[in-house]
Amino acid sequence: MNDEAISSNTADRRSMQKTTEDQLIHILETELVKALGCTEPIAIAYASAMAKKYLGAIPEK
Repeated sequence: MNDEAISSNTADRRSMQKTTEDQLIHILETELVKALGCTEPIAIAYASAMAKKYLGAIPEK
């Protein structure tokens, strides 16, 4: 490969990484909501995961 091709490939990879990064940021900004406390969402997620583990299925209620 010549220097021009290497430079072009590097620029293409940076562009793809930036696009992927922008897409991920957009998803996070769209899907995440602010929580009033920092432990409550984690506690709920953990309790749900443990319930599924011990029940062997996702609870209906």
